[in-house]
Amino acid sequence: TARDLSTLANRLIADHPEYYKTYYSTKSYTYNKITQPNRNRLLWLDPTVDGMKTGHTEAAGYCLISSASRPNGSGQRRLISVVTGTASDQVRAQESLKLLNWGYLNFDTVKLYAKGQ
Repeated sequence: TARDLSTLANRLIADHPEYYKTYYSTKSYTYNKITQPNRNRLLWLDPTVDGMKTGHTEAAGYCLISSASRPNGSGQRRLISVVTGTASDQVRAQESLKLLNWGYLNFDTVKLYAKGQ
C-alpha cells in the first residue's frame, strides 16, 4: 500500500542516511561506460527533493515515492509522498510535486515540549 511504501521510505532514510544520500539523490550513474539518468524528474525540478523511487507496471501505472527536506524554523522538515496509478512519468512528477507543496503549505511542525521536559 502507499502507507507501507512511505513507512519503508521513512525507515530507509532514518536507518541508512549515508546510503540514502549516495543512491537516491544521484541524478545519473555511469557503469561500464554506460550512463543511466535517474528517472525521478523532481531531482531537476525542485532542489529540496532528494529522492526516492520511481516505478511502472501495467497494473499500478507510473508510481513515485518522493522525499523532500525544506527549512522549518531553525531546522529542516522532511515530507514523503507516494503517488501511484498515474498515466505517465510526467504526470507522476507533477502530482508528487503538488502533494509535497500542499503538505508544506498546509501543515506545520509544532514543538509541544523540549527533550526531557
